[in-house]
Amino acid sequence: MDHSHDLAALKRLSVSQLHARHAELFGETTTARHKTWLIRRLAWRHEDVDVRRGAALGLGTFGAEAQDAIPALQAALHDRESSVRKAAGIALWYIDQSRFPDPRLGRNGKETRQMPHRE
Repeated sequence: MDHSHDLAALKRLSVSQLHARHAELFGETTTARHKTWLIRRLAWRHEDVDVRRGAALGLGTFGAEAQDAIPALQAALHDRESSVRKAAGIALWYIDQSRFPDPRLGRNGKETRQMPHRE
């Protein structure tokens, strides 16, 4: 069984090892040095819905510092689970409010739900 996505296993890895996992999973390198950010980014490949949703919301807490995660979050807008899609939309808005629509607003421009608080 591949435990590469196990969060506890990821937390035990060094930043250099996390970089290697990132390159393996995403086919590209990253210069990010923030271990928590790297772990959350890698969690995107996890099969568990709660992990993917948590990763999206967690990346949103980094705000503009999570610019490198935008492509993965945009891909998550097409996730099979609506809760992951919603979390990705929220995270994108937290990362760059000038590029992404406020996820609380419906098509009519009126507020449809409250925004979760960032941790």
